[in-house]
Amino acid sequence: MAIEIILFLAIFIKKITTSTNDKSPNDKNKPTICYFGSHKPGYSRNSIIKQGLIIEGYEIVECNSRVNVLLRSFILFAKFLKIKDRVDIIIVSEMGHASMPIAKLISKIFKIKIIFDPLISAYDTIVEDRKLVSSNRLLVSMVLYLDKVSFKLADYILADTNEHKKYFSQMFDINKEKINKVIVGADTNYYFPSVPADFIDKKEKFNVLFQGTYIPLHGIKYIVDAANLLKHDKEITFTFIGNGQMYDDIVDYSSSIGLDNIEFVPLLPQEELRNRIINSDLCLGIFGDTEKTKRVIPNKVYQYLACAKPIITGDSLAIKELLEHNKNVYLCELANVKSLADSILRLKEDTPLRESLSANAYKLFTEECTPSTIGKQVSDVIKKCRVHLQ
Repeated sequence: MAIEIILFLAIFIKKITTSTNDKSPNDKNKPTICYFGSHKPGYSRNSIIKQGLIIEGYEIVECNSRVNVLLRSFILFAKFLKIKDRVDIIIVSEMGHASMPIAKLISKIFKIKIIFDPLISAYDTIVEDRKLVSSNRLLVSMVLYLDKVSFKLADYILADTNEHKKYFSQMFDINKEKINKVIVGADTNYYFPSVPADFIDKKEKFNVLFQGTYIPLHGIKYIVDAANLLKHDKEITFTFIGNGQMYDDIVDYSSSIGLDNIEFVPLLPQEELRNRIINSDLCLGIFGDTEKTKRVIPNKVYQYLACAKPIITGDSLAIKELLEHNKNVYLCELANVKSLADSILRLKEDTPLRESLSANAYKLFTEECTPSTIGKQVSDVIKKCRVHLQ
């Protein structure tokens, strides 16, 4: 009913605004991009893309509402009417699946192309990976339907890895030509090295850092078990930063096996998180046994690259799209405690290798993962939209 009311109002508004809204895609050199949905403006994915587009010369306007989903469509539509004459392309922001129907309605009325940046599949994340609603068939069906509809409504879709691109295409019957790879990267306002990339601080303790939201794909229990295998080495300490779905279970498990070599630190502001990363000797990525683990390159890995840190993460096709074992990352087997523990020991004992990994990690980041590079990737998708509008 909400959509029908909005449609009626939209048709009326369209009739009285047609003369002011007829724009040629050639009216200006760079189109104005509307960032649309229910996003957190400071979330890294949004922030990095917007920085990159501004570097490319685009103007960004926001149409954003974080109220409950029942009211959101009305509010987004009303907000869009105030900026409609300025907007050439809509980007529906990360995890904006529920905003896609109203975005599509707007696109039809005002002849504006939509780029959808889902970042995730809601079904893959909520049902398969985190198993939050797996036992409720109705909710599972609703989440799957939301995914299918939102992907179908987009003119173009962004995917952070080729593995995600393949999954989106196969799972939701989407033409691969419609899906464009745009990597995640890291925000260089927050993440950057403090010292030359080949510098490794010499300390009494060798600190291994993990940071994240304690979701299944992280495989944090494997890190705890690796810490247990390495507890005889009193030089090695672990720092876990963050909280989330499995936090209490992980803390309880660590306590139950009597570990005293792990420090649990709550979620930190980005400036403090960077300081912790910089002061660590080795940074950990993801090690889980879920299918989603094999499709992602997580934020944390890009942040470590930007800070010129040596990294261990699980081996996957997605990771190898960007990184090369023994050159800019050290790969271990996914969901394998001994492989992870052996990798930590190897890098602890091999300072030249850590230095080499650090230097090459930062070199890769500056060449391929900065906001500027990501802005160019999104700009290429925008150009496709402009061609189809002509």
